[in-house]
Amino acid sequence: MRILFTVIIPLIICVLISSCNQEGCTDMLAVNYSNDANIENGSCFYPFYAGEIEHGGVILELKNPLEMSFVWDEEYLYGFAEMLLDLDADGNPDLNFSATTYNDDSLETILQSGWPEYFNHLQVIPMNDYEILFNPISYYYGGGGSGVKDFVYKLHEGERIDHIGDWSNISLPMYHENPSEIIPFGPWYGITGVHYLSFRLDEKLGWIKCDMHDGLPTIYSIGFNQ
Repeated sequence: MRILFTVIIPLIICVLISSCNQEGCTDMLAVNYSNDANIENGSCFYPFYAGEIEHGGVILELKNPLEMSFVWDEEYLYGFAEMLLDLDADGNPDLNFSATTYNDDSLETILQSGWPEYFNHLQVIPMNDYEILFNPISYYYGGGGSGVKDFVYKLHEGERIDHIGDWSNISLPMYHENPSEIIPFGPWYGITGVHYLSFRLDEKLGWIKCDMHDGLPTIYSIGFNQ
């Protein structure tokens, strides 16, 4: 009987201890804080805001800001621009910014042969498993029809990012001019000043500070969470 008790009592103690110990996030500032957890397991994640970094993140301030500029064709009708970003410094581009435009002074000549061959357009192409935060914008047309077009999400400084769930690993327009009066041009169309776009890789978030002028971004800083 004594042998039985000596076995049962330690087992009961082990069960009680196990039931009292629960792993999880114990930081009350974290999004996934667990009131029941008493053992930190490193799973905490925190609110993430455009232009801000907290809780071990990193901001890369670019001493020489990255700029895009148009290269014009021989007739000076259409311009093309491209900028590649290597976000993880492994020697491979992770984001490709690509833009087209037409010469406003030559628009009358262009329209003589129809619509412009290239409209004002700026897109971001993610690569190497990176994703871009996007904003689906609905539009409506005659007969009760509707559609949705996805654009790169335009963030203001201090706007929260981590709770938004729309991410894409395919090419997305920041804006795309078109001859239709129905399909939206996008939230980045015709804007100036500082705005942010967001990217992620394996659930780790980042933002890019873009100063928009003449339809093109100048990149001043990039922020990453850990």
